[in-house]
Amino acid sequence: MEKFYVQRRNNLSPCSYDNSTLVTKNVLSVKLPSLQELLAYENEQVVRYFCHYHAAFSYEKGRQLFSDFLAWLWLNASRKTINKPTYLFGPLLTLDKIWHVFILHTRDYVTFCERYFNAYFHHDIEPLGSEHELSPEELADFLSDAYELIGPEWIERHFSMLLNE
Repeated sequence: MEKFYVQRRNNLSPCSYDNSTLVTKNVLSVKLPSLQELLAYENEQVVRYFCHYHAAFSYEKGRQLFSDFLAWLWLNASRKTINKPTYLFGPLLTLDKIWHVFILHTRDYVTFCERYFNAYFHHDIEPLGSEHELSPEELADFLSDAYELIGPEWIERHFSMLLNE
């Protein structure tokens, strides 16, 4: 099992906020499960909820999307081990929608994060108007890692419309 390290904030009151504390304290070991272990996780309640509010998705397509989201989450965590940022963009924004649904099921999401990563996997957002635009090199690097680490089928499901142009 690979490991990487993340910074974790103390539960500080607003009056005791100190940047140096955020940088130097509470470095925790976060586990990185195998991709197969993560993909074995299922959550029917999340998938059904998502499909209910996104009628274009059958239950089977919803299950595939949830599995693809888990693969993306694993890829994101894997790339963090070597300081490579990973973004949700364009064709991957449906993964973001199912992530939001998963987070709404807070108990399930927290239990999942603790079980598979030993920590809460935060959904970071960029400030409005300051969204990151992927460079061609960043996109190529992401696609190369995704192809190598999670497979060509995943790439095909999410980028086929771009590959066929």
